[in-house]
Amino acid sequence: MATFNPNPPTNAEDPIEELINYKKNVLYDDRRDTRIRGSVEATLEFFNKRRSQFSNMSQGSNSGFHTRSNSGIMEPNHNSPDPLQTAGSGLPARPNMAMFSRPTPQSGSFNSGYAGLQYSNPQPQQQQQPQVQQQQQFYNSSQPSLSRNQSFNGGSVNGGGSYNSGYGGGQLINSSISRPILTSSHNSTFTTESIMMAKEKGDMFAGYAANDPHAQGEHGGHAPVPTHLSIRARLEHFTFAWFACTMSTGGVAFTMSVIPNRPEALTVLGTVMFVANLVLIVIFTMTMITRFILHPHTFTHAFTNPHEGFFFATFWLTMATVITNTTAYGIPNTGPWLIPALRVAFWVYTVIVTFIAILYYYLLIHVKKLVITNVLPGWVLPIFPAMLVGTLASAIGKTQPAEHAFPMLVAGLTFQGLGFLVASMMYAIYFGRLLTSGFPVDASRPAMMIAVGPPAFTALAIIGMAQDVQATGIFTGFTQLNGISPANQALIPDMLSLLAILGAVGLWLLAFWFFALATMAYIECASRNAFHLNWYALVFPNVGFTIATIKIGERLSSPIIQSVGTVMAAFLFFLWILVFFCHWKAVLMKDIMWPGKDEDAAH
Repeated sequence: MATFNPNPPTNAEDPIEELINYKKNVLYDDRRDTRIRGSVEATLEFFNKRRSQFSNMSQGSNSGFHTRSNSGIMEPNHNSPDPLQTAGSGLPARPNMAMFSRPTPQSGSFNSGYAGLQYSNPQPQQQQQPQVQQQQQFYNSSQPSLSRNQSFNGGSVNGGGSYNSGYGGGQLINSSISRPILTSSHNSTFTTESIMMAKEKGDMFAGYAANDPHAQGEHGGHAPVPTHLSIRARLEHFTFAWFACTMSTGGVAFTMSVIPNRPEALTVLGTVMFVANLVLIVIFTMTMITRFILHPHTFTHAFTNPHEGFFFATFWLTMATVITNTTAYGIPNTGPWLIPALRVAFWVYTVIVTFIAILYYYLLIHVKKLVITNVLPGWVLPIFPAMLVGTLASAIGKTQPAEHAFPMLVAGLTFQGLGFLVASMMYAIYFGRLLTSGFPVDASRPAMMIAVGPPAFTALAIIGMAQDVQATGIFTGFTQLNGISPANQALIPDMLSLLAILGAVGLWLLAFWFFALATMAYIECASRNAFHLNWYALVFPNVGFTIATIKIGERLSSPIIQSVGTVMAAFLFFLWILVFFCHWKAVLMKDIMWPGKDEDAAH
């Protein structure tokens, strides 16, 4: 029978990390480390609060309660007039205190009220104060793992009392456990009493995932993760996050089309990337459909689990890059039929993303699976496709007749405002989280770069739409604005261009600030950060940042700023190559599309 090592080495790791390793290697918890850590810390916080509550109640023992000194758990004094409702002096009535009651040392057993937890103490023991001993290690990697049918011993006995946790078959043979002070690396202090109580409960939170029908599958219920899976089994973990690849590839291809004074080779490179991206989109879409057919339960889970559902927006962002790249590379090489086709595609896209922006946020509010302290810029992703209506309008508007360009530009300005304002609300929550809770965990830090996107894409969109107003002659031959004299109608395009560049410069600096903050946070953890599909967040938001830089340089007639934008485009291209390589390497190394390693993992 496997046991815990009571004498860890002097360089023992953080006990929270030990418990995470214990859950993964002994209890076969296939969730992400960040999710396991969150459940562990939530458990410890619960027991710390409960212990403090019992300690406070022990101060009122003269008013109807007495305690067991070796556990700190309250017991009702049955000589009290109302032992279940008298909580002590100054404390409110507690009609459910029987749930937490424990016997006196003279009584035999009790039921805790928690899923069949039972305690037995056949012989009365003299009350003793717990003695502080050496810090215990919860998981020793050199020891064999527990099998499914094994229980574990938690320590030596002081009186022979046995305890059945009711969670996972764990058995603890001790009623007096050493309780040294342990300090977490997350600036939270826990006592070993709380940690051991969590250990007594086995794998409470992992048990929730085991009962989750969405977490079930060939690896459900915390079964050992196999070393080999069939393609069919791996397809279960092909998530919407894969479209971050096509989204970024299309974005880099579009960047190639706006580089100033570019050689013909860059145009060819952009065209090749555009065509290759179309092939990837078809492959990924067919693979996703196959996943839903072979594993029907993943369809609902893909949307109700926010950690994957947020990435549903990347599919529509991919569609946006297809439309913009068609404008850049398709119109010069096709007939006039493509211009009205792009107009139809624009309005179809606008209608669809409007429903997505409304319905998916409604779904997120309905399922209530998000925690405010875990907010990331990725929470803005569902509104991102709607915000890119402005970018599409700026790309397509100049190719359309004035009567069609005008409503497209109005729609683009409207949706760009919607997206940026929603993002601004998220920024307030996100920045507050950073100030109070610190940076996200290592695996989530690439997603910090998403914050660069809204101000950057808004900057390039308003510049582009102002240029389109001039190019199409909307206010010089098609329509007039009420309240402006006919003599001044011709000045409207110039005024819009001036306002656009003024706003774009300020938004560019905001994007740079988010970029610098995210870059420093990521560099700090880059050496210990394994690949996740959210690495593509390092690429796509910076597409908008790079193009906005180039457009500002053009409007200010600044070769220096344009050169900076060109250098940024070169770095962006090589960054895309690096992330793309790491992506497919991770597939071969089983770091993604594998149980517990993707966005569909039990959270």
